[in-house]
Amino acid sequence: MAQEIKSASGSTPRPSDARVAERVREIIDGVRTRGDEAVREFPARFDGRPPETSSAERTAARS
Repeated sequence: MAQEIKSASGSTPRPSDARVAERVREIIDGVRTRGDEAVREFPARFDGRPPETSSAERTAARS
């Protein structure tokens, strides 16, 4: 299932491309295994922002 990410120019992948591909795999695997919990965690990990409550969770909390 591993695939190589190619640059737009078709040149040889740069070392940073491998890091990006690994980060993307980590995100996808996290969502597959932990679902919404993983999705809520990403803003804090990548943007430094606290996790937000989804609209579905806000609606359920009001019920």
